[in-house]
Amino acid sequence: MALEPVTPFNDDDGAVPQQGDELVHSSEVNQHVGDQRLTRKGKLVSYNRPAKLFLDESIVSVQRYNAFGSNFFPSKNADIKLTLGITSADEGDGKTVVAANLATFFALDTEDDTVLVDLNSINPQVHNVFGLQIANPPAKAEDATRENSSQKKKAGKKNAKKDAAQMEEMRIAGRLDEKTEGKKDYTPGIMDSLRTNVITVTKTAVKGLWVVPLGDMKGESMTFDKVLELREVITTLKQQFRFVVIDLPRATHPAFPAMIASHLDGYIVVVSVGKTKKTDITNLMPFLNEGKILGFVMNRVSQGLTKT
Repeated sequence: MALEPVTPFNDDDGAVPQQGDELVHSSEVNQHVGDQRLTRKGKLVSYNRPAKLFLDESIVSVQRYNAFGSNFFPSKNADIKLTLGITSADEGDGKTVVAANLATFFALDTEDDTVLVDLNSINPQVHNVFGLQIANPPAKAEDATRENSSQKKKAGKKNAKKDAAQMEEMRIAGRLDEKTEGKKDYTPGIMDSLRTNVITVTKTAVKGLWVVPLGDMKGESMTFDKVLELREVITTLKQQFRFVVIDLPRATHPAFPAMIASHLDGYIVVVSVGKTKKTDITNLMPFLNEGKILGFVMNRVSQGLTKT
């Protein structure tokens, strides 16, 4: 197949359920009840609406998400529903930047609910883009070697003081009770949904855009059983959202969840101009179903193409 880019990409209220609302799932029903849809089984969807919303505008910008406004994504067509995986040949190619801006484009262009899911267990970044906290993010080896024990003690004391001050503010505001005291305000994510019966989707500062961050890894890897459970989670999200955008690891990484391919409409492969080589593209093909590749997004287009 010809390796042609989908689009150049330069590193440049409707009624919704309220916080705590859950959509009931049952294997016996598949119908509308009021504003809520009943789906086949398994997971409950809980809509979380944080009091404060944040958006990293150095990542999500008008220039970037408008780059997707082409005929390739006829999102105004009511018959179009898409579940897309965003991957690349290497780390650092800009998958999260592309995924966040593509999801933003869908949400704003269609005025329909869209969900962005972080499945990049190697380097999760979606929570940072939208100002969310996740528990136990994957540790980077270089961070562990850089920080000595005295630095850890200083950081621990500083964090303890900060946490105490935050809890005192919450206590004064009447938002702290026995159930929340002593616990950080972590946002549940996709890994948490694999251990429970609830998928928590969190509202963002972008109208119509919800996110599911990676969540608490608890030192676990993406085992075969988890991937099977993950497919049920994706099925549930597809039933509740018109567009599902999934930020994935690079396709050649062992953590890449290839078994979810049948639940995707296709892949968008991010190519970092000036960094990604043609051989990198060739090498990732065995890891993806070529028929599932919808196209390529050329990231950092001003830096020139590496030919080797």
